[in-house]
Amino acid sequence: MSDKKNKNPEKEAWITAFFIENHLDYSSYPDHVSPPEQVRFIIYTEEEKRYYPCSARMFDAIINGSDSAFLQEKYTEVLKKILRLIDYTIKDPAEKLYLESLIKIKFKHETRDEIMIPSRLEKRLLGIFLNRTQIQDPYYKVKALNNRRAGNALKSKAFKKAVNRFNLPEIFSSKTTLSGIKENIKQLEFKRLLALSSEASLSLPQ
Repeated sequence: MSDKKNKNPEKEAWITAFFIENHLDYSSYPDHVSPPEQVRFIIYTEEEKRYYPCSARMFDAIINGSDSAFLQEKYTEVLKKILRLIDYTIKDPAEKLYLESLIKIKFKHETRDEIMIPSRLEKRLLGIFLNRTQIQDPYYKVKALNNRRAGNALKSKAFKKAVNRFNLPEIFSSKTTLSGIKENIKQLEFKRLLALSSEASLSLPQ
């Protein structure tokens, strides 16, 4: 953040409201939010910086009002996800209609000012669903299926071939010592496993 004498009071108030509304402000929620010192220890933020669990583009869209279309697109994705969950788990027509209507009402309320992070919006809407239905884990079947798909991928010949692919420039790089080469191999394996963990084709949408 900028030096205090150069701060814009209205923007600073909006930033404060952002942290409060998204339950990220320690002074407002000391029982649920870690103090700044602990956050800096875990995440390593600079002295005048505050952690926010979203991309820089998302933060700028909310704080500067610079990309409403992008923000509303992400909000809509959350709404569709929760509505799919209701459709998948609730069989009684009246209960389904009630929940869908309630979620849509809360969705309009929470997104009206475009200050909510989409992940926080999802948490609140999902909380409404869980409190109403008392279903402990509505994504249990999807998670189980995704785990089986991931397990099958790890056992496949394609995976073993990809993760064990040998590329001399990647292995040796600028290091020619045995310890340096071993370190390169560990880093390369980690990068490949990390890429696999984010491969969308291995999981079903929730």
